[in-house]
Amino acid sequence: MDKKMASEAMNNSAEEEKKQLTRKVVVAQHDLRQTRNRRKRQRIKEHIDELNMNLGYTFLDLREYKKALAVFSMLSYTTHGEMKFQRDGLGVDGDGTL
Repeated sequence: MDKKMASEAMNNSAEEEKKQLTRKVVVAQHDLRQTRNRRKRQRIKEHIDELNMNLGYTFLDLREYKKALAVFSMLSYTTHGEMKFQRDGLGVDGDGTL
């Protein structure tokens, strides 16, 4: 019974984290659209990538593998290229299935 309660508590915290990260991504994307300064835009893009990375790991924690794969595939190849193609990092089994 304790394992079930602990699992539910972890799931609830991951759900809450998912909601918070999603809100932060939306706000950052809005800021990106409003900003004209090149340096500030680059910092916002990096912040969005960081938030998306955390969101992807949250999806993995929730066992929502297809959503995690979709989020990880949105990350910039120049900064996250190695991570994007690590099969273990995306929850893909050795035979290519989720």
